Amino acid sequence: MQNKSSERTYNFIDLFAGAGGLSEGFMQAGFSPIAHVEMNSYAAKTLETRTGYFYLKEQGKLNNYHDYLKGNISREKFLEYIPERLLQSVICETMSNETLPGLFERIDKSMKEQGISHVDVIIGGPPCQAYSLVGRAQSSHMKVPMNEDPRNDLYKLYARFLKKYQPEILVLVRKQSEAKDGDIVVALVANENTLKRYFVDKENQKIRLHPENKTMKDIIVSDCEIQGVAVKVIKDLA
Repeated sequence: MQNKSSERTYNFIDLFAGAGGLSEGFMQAGFSPIAHVEMNSYAAKTLETRTGYFYLKEQGKLNNYHDYLKGNISREKFLEYIPERLLQSVICETMSNETLPGLFERIDKSMKEQGISHVDVIIGGPPCQAYSLVGRAQSSHMKVPMNEDPRNDLYKLYARFLKKYQPEILVLVRKQSEAKDGDIVVALVANENTLKRYFVDKENQKIRLHPENKTMKDIIVSDCEIQGVAVKVIKDLA
């Protein structure tokens, strides 16, 4: 999923975005965010911070980002350096049948203001606690049994986004902590999330995280935390 600089910039929407593990990988590869939708306010602030990082890096002004991390400037001052349109791309809202019309309206407005006519990519990981393997094992101990958990139907909201925006690429991630050679994973490395292909070098006891973007280098680590695995990648970009 390389976004070559000689070609147009591809965009994406991240649903159930969390703190931005998937968004991080796509922004590293040069994709431009239209929206990150996340209900948790702390995670949404992390999304704002990382959106600011990529903007300031592009502008050659990462000193402002580092000043914020070191506590030399306030968060309010840091956010003043970031264009409002980028901050507005982070939508802190619960996804539900009731909120979906408002989310569509907000995203449509942002696309119109930016002159974007089409969504290239939709990514995200609908909550899967209720039907994951761990969920099945714990169902008998849950206050709300797995078959009654309202989170079972959240994937349907994801499907409604697909129906409305018809993206060329869909990436769907399942939350899990283990991966096989060749899996595309969301990995936590040095306190930063990245989206890479996962390989184990048993001979050297190392893990190799391989980017799809050929301009980027492999990440070689002794260990990393797997936060999810891409279970569905549909790609149709010319």
